[in-house]
Amino acid sequence: YVSNGAEMEPPVPFLPPGARPSALLAVDGLVYTTTSNGCGNVPNGVWAIDLLAPGRTVAKFETGGASVVGANAPTFGTSGIVYAATGAQPADARSWLTAGKPAPTRYANSVVGLDRVSLEVKDWITLDDTGFNTAPVVFRHKGKDYLAVTGNDHRLYLLDGGALGGADHKTPLFVSQRA
Repeated sequence: YVSNGAEMEPPVPFLPPGARPSALLAVDGLVYTTTSNGCGNVPNGVWAIDLLAPGRTVAKFETGGASVVGANAPTFGTSGIVYAATGAQPADARSWLTAGKPAPTRYANSVVGLDRVSLEVKDWITLDDTGFNTAPVVFRHKGKDYLAVTGNDHRLYLLDGGALGGADHKTPLFVSQRA
């Protein structure tokens, strides 16, 4: 409270200590951020906390090592899907984060579509050696979401928000010439 400095509610843990979060994005009572560079031994990924749920539930999506790219938090489609792009897999693959655990699913060089509450993977596209370098931009055309995202290969990729990489998870709708 501004009047006396007392806490309205106790703090709620969201990210582990030492994490390197991006900007925060709040939508319908959910707050999102991304983590990158393995700072503080925190897995790279997308994080969400539901401020309206009892117990303030935290959900996370881990990339398996690659950093989530873009200076802002994840991108939202009009259908409620959360999109995030990743760069290349680090050479050391941050193996020290997963010591003694099963090998993680890896989403390097990918754009992933996540459920907005649970952050479970709904769809993805992985383009080996592309290394995306921006968060996707979502736009709506004729009732469908499309995404535009750029890669370190100096190309622009256009993706269908409902089928990011097609049946093989490797086929964009359009790829530009090198810029």
